[in-house]
Amino acid sequence: MKIAVGAVIQEANTFSPVPATLESFERTFYLKGEEIPRKLGDSSTEITGFYDVFSGGRFEVVPTLAAMAVSGGRLERGAYNVLRDELISRLRSAGPVDGLLLALHGAMCLEDDDDGDGELLAEIRATVGSDCLIFVTHDLHANLTQKVAQLSDGVVGYHTTPHVDHRSTGARAARLLLRSLETGERPRNYFRKIPMMAPSVNMNTGRQPLGPIIQRAQQFEANPLTPSISAFWMQPWLDVEEAGAAVNVVCYGVFEDAFNPLKELGDAMWETRDQLSLTLWSARDAIRDAVRQNGAPNIFADTGDAPSGGAAGDSNYLLKELLSEGVADTTLLTLTDADAARKMHDAGEGSLLELRLGGAIDRTHFAPATFSGRVLRLSDGAFRYSGEIANGQQAEMGLAGIFEIGPLKVVVHERPVFTHDPALYRSVGLEPKEAKIVVVKTPTQFRACYEPFAHKIYELDTPGVCTTNLRQLEFKRIPRPMFPFDSDDVVETAQRSWS
Repeated sequence: MKIAVGAVIQEANTFSPVPATLESFERTFYLKGEEIPRKLGDSSTEITGFYDVFSGGRFEVVPTLAAMAVSGGRLERGAYNVLRDELISRLRSAGPVDGLLLALHGAMCLEDDDDGDGELLAEIRATVGSDCLIFVTHDLHANLTQKVAQLSDGVVGYHTTPHVDHRSTGARAARLLLRSLETGERPRNYFRKIPMMAPSVNMNTGRQPLGPIIQRAQQFEANPLTPSISAFWMQPWLDVEEAGAAVNVVCYGVFEDAFNPLKELGDAMWETRDQLSLTLWSARDAIRDAVRQNGAPNIFADTGDAPSGGAAGDSNYLLKELLSEGVADTTLLTLTDADAARKMHDAGEGSLLELRLGGAIDRTHFAPATFSGRVLRLSDGAFRYSGEIANGQQAEMGLAGIFEIGPLKVVVHERPVFTHDPALYRSVGLEPKEAKIVVVKTPTQFRACYEPFAHKIYELDTPGVCTTNLRQLEFKRIPRPMFPFDSDDVVETAQRSWS
């Protein structure tokens, strides 16, 4: 039997000023054919999970395309076409395949299509035909659509956030495909939309309110008729027509077999809407509290400027606040600013500079400001993640370096990257464990890597396209009514009419 595997993973933020391009994928991974198993190897990716189940034995595994981008704005049509054509070409070259395992984020939007994942699946289904079994993986923050559910035989979502189960999710999807190949059974997706959107800062499956829902989903999965159940809370910065949280059941039976988990888990997800709100620290209060702490490091989550949610990572807001408060202890920050990074490299290590930093991309929320400092160290910006979330994956910041402003060490780099892993700071010779304050530009993912050694964690209310205050954003296309934009009674009536 012949099994094709692939991935096209891009998470869009439709409010982001950073368009997603082909380069966005090249900065994470963009692998073709046999490069995929060779370079991803033992990494924590869905692809590796596919191979865990299907490597060796009687199955021929055909690697097609594996591409993953840093989160950003809508994907440029030209870039999408290149990715699509590469994937389709390799599927055609493989000849008839019995099954396809495909990793998608579930929130890819094109510049001219809200449902990029659905469009890609439509092209794939037209290529491989109706007999081929297709199982898809999705991020817990995916926006599940009708097209994806109808065109695939099963959608399998992460059970964790922070996301530490990429590989095991891939293996779960692969085991469903194996079951269908061995038994001839063909499942289908039954899903229910929940009219709610919520900021991701308090979405943590290791605690309330998400943890018990995931545990209940896993209990339902013990039923062989419903072996995969996913709760998708959706990332909330998508102004698209099918927006909303969802619960999906991969069912080998009939709708009645899926009804109970759809009802119970959908109702439970709806009840999380207010619990997901979190009182955030103001920057000033967090700084004043952190400098009084006897321990370190104190982790500041810059929730508004998170590249993991599609932001540019070019905020200088916390940098200015830290200087205003006169912080005297070692503090680490990151900042995307290509022009500043190039000027640092032109000047060389040890140079004293007046450097304009911030607002390099997102001029709506941030304005450039000039800072005096020293180029402490320079780097080519390449490093590998080493934590649970993206272990073994390469990151490419472009030209990078440390701009030292007294006790503040600012890692300035050309291109946005995920900032959840201490490996970013360590790649330029900084050790987060030795700093008083460490800024991470991510609302939740950092916990998997930083929480084990953090003295205290502060989630900060900061500006940017990943703001936790969704009412600050101008939504025009989402279905209404929708929490938190409409009255609770009206939205509750809508969510209870699903059946």
